[in-house]
Amino acid sequence: MPSWLIVFLAVLFMAHWIAFMRLAIIRGQLYYWLLSLLFFLLTSSFTLRLINTDLSLIGQPLHLLLRYSAWAITAVTIPMLVLKFRRGKSKNRLP
Repeated sequence: MPSWLIVFLAVLFMAHWIAFMRLAIIRGQLYYWLLSLLFFLLTSSFTLRLINTDLSLIGQPLHLLLRYSAWAITAVTIPMLVLKFRRGKSKNRLP
């Protein structure tokens, strides 16, 4: 992956992290805290990939472990998103 793309994704994920962190602080909902954690992990992963790709933990590159952790958080937040939208639509239905 070219370094310009890594920089772009790191900045993009950081912007999302800041936005969702603000929502998590304001609204205090678990869903927004998980999203802010997700984008923190992605920001950390891509930043680490730029700074030090050789850093490893348990024999694996640390930036990959951070991305795998982000995938796990995504697997939790997607069902929460579906439930959130279902609840929102049921509240807005006409009698």
